[in-house]
Amino acid sequence: ANGCAAVFATANVTINMAAPQPFGITQTPYCGSVMLSAASGATGTYSWYDNAVMSAGILLGTGNNYSANAIGTYYLFDVAACASTPASTVVAAILPFPTTIPPTNGTNYIAAGECLDVGGIWTHYYDSNSNLLLSIQKNGQAIGSIGDGVFSVQLDGNAGAPAPNGAVSIPINSPTNYVQSPDWYVMNRYWNVVPNGLGTAGQITSDVSVRFYYKDDDIAAVTANVSSIANNPLNLHFYKINGNYIPNPNPATNHALIPMASAYNADGYWQYNNGAIASTTDWLYGSPSVGNHYAEFTIGKFSGGGGGGSTTNGALPITLTSFTGYNRSQVNILDWTTNVEVNADKFEVLRKNKNTNFERIGEVKAKGYPADYTFTDNFPYQGINQYQLKLIDIDGHYQYSEMVELTVGEAFQVSVFPNPSKELLNIKVLGTNDALRFTLFDALGKEVSTHILTSNKINIVDISSLAMGVYFYKISDNTFTEKGKIVKID
Repeated sequence: ANGCAAVFATANVTINMAAPQPFGITQTPYCGSVMLSAASGATGTYSWYDNAVMSAGILLGTGNNYSANAIGTYYLFDVAACASTPASTVVAAILPFPTTIPPTNGTNYIAAGECLDVGGIWTHYYDSNSNLLLSIQKNGQAIGSIGDGVFSVQLDGNAGAPAPNGAVSIPINSPTNYVQSPDWYVMNRYWNVVPNGLGTAGQITSDVSVRFYYKDDDIAAVTANVSSIANNPLNLHFYKINGNYIPNPNPATNHALIPMASAYNADGYWQYNNGAIASTTDWLYGSPSVGNHYAEFTIGKFSGGGGGGSTTNGALPITLTSFTGYNRSQVNILDWTTNVEVNADKFEVLRKNKNTNFERIGEVKAKGYPADYTFTDNFPYQGINQYQLKLIDIDGHYQYSEMVELTVGEAFQVSVFPNPSKELLNIKVLGTNDALRFTLFDALGKEVSTHILTSNKINIVDISSLAMGVYFYKISDNTFTEKGKIVKID
């Protein structure tokens, strides 16, 4: 009422600024950036600054991780502990981001460094001038690193681009080399990788993916010699040379004696055709920038390769996408599929066993378009049979497929008695140790009963509940099937 106030109490309060908790900062380098992370075990609420004095710096980010894209010193503060000095500092190491794809000019470009993309999937290899040479998706394999003394990546190319001297004609030399097209030209640009010795004979143990980079001039060089390419990268074909061959496009020194590979990883020439996905048979198109391109495909063995084109299907007139087989009783059935047939004439089917050479056992006329085919070998060898296709075009040029191996054993012997029967069937199967299945069908083909049999003994099956009439049976193990009929009487 008199305008007075009472002071009840006073106190002095001291705020103690927590000391920083020192710990390390790890760096995970990527192409053009580095991920900075508080070391494992660090706890707190963190902020990244560009200055050792928080109030004088700029807040760059919060959390345990920060992606830095410039060389500099970065400071990590524990803001939950009210730290006035940084808990840790780090000088970021930034790898170059390779963006320039070099021309085909006779220079042998050798990788001087490597870096991961931000997703950690693709490894990009670059030379001392940050030229992008090749990219590999390792799929978890330790194929080696630049500087380890063994692993190396090269992008080479004969001088001559742009067109027309930037492409080389590889002549037909059948059956000595792989070329079956009369106008097969390869660009004067090729890649080569030497792995670090992992796997059989210094090779990788499973598939990896590759991106091979090339330029407008390389497409123009092939187009100048093969007009149907029409400067369209999708009309090109890319190839991989497996084995101890140098993938230089010079036909006088390297391609003249390279055979066609009989399988995906067999020695020789393996071709990729443009497709919707990158695979062991198809390449996928990509363009990192204007005037630059790449072909992505899957490989299972390192060496190298390149790209080219022709008026037909690259170097080969026929491309198989599959060749398989299976055994049915005492016959072998072969199936194959094509995705390209250019001037195709026929398929010769070849067979051998361990004591014979390949012999022709039949032929199938080519359909002239992508198609499925089947061939039945009614009289295979007992034991191991090896099959191969000889793909022949209308000019008589040919190539061979990979091999398919099928095994034929001795068929089992079946006794079913009495027949006709009123109530009980006695079934004895000799010559197999596999599980057996006995199935009965009525005259319309409807299954009426199934029984599991034991081989090499008499099995008893009760058929007393069945109606009078004719029934058909099938006895199968894991390899063979025997069929017959019985008569049920009253």
